[in-house]
Amino acid sequence: MTTFALALVPLAFGIGFGHPTVSSLVSLVAGADEQGRVQGAAGAVESLGRTLGPVWGNASLERLGDATPYMSAAAILVGTLLVAVGLRVGDRPVPQET
Repeated sequence: MTTFALALVPLAFGIGFGHPTVSSLVSLVAGADEQGRVQGAAGAVESLGRTLGPVWGNASLERLGDATPYMSAAAILVGTLLVAVGLRVGDRPVPQET
């Protein structure tokens, strides 16, 4: 139980620092007129991952073997890394208010 409790400390810090960072990066990608739509889409994808991740992990662990959930999570992370590396945040013109 002590090891589990100690493992939760870096997890809490990672989530605490990671979530605001991702939200701010998502807001940088969106233009001023797209903020709500892009933040909503990012929240929806996060919720989808939190919903489907455990279902996929448990089902693949049971049916496909012990390594499958870890390998599939690694593949998704590598894919996300490749998308992130290719993403460029450019300067967008600020819309003029009339």
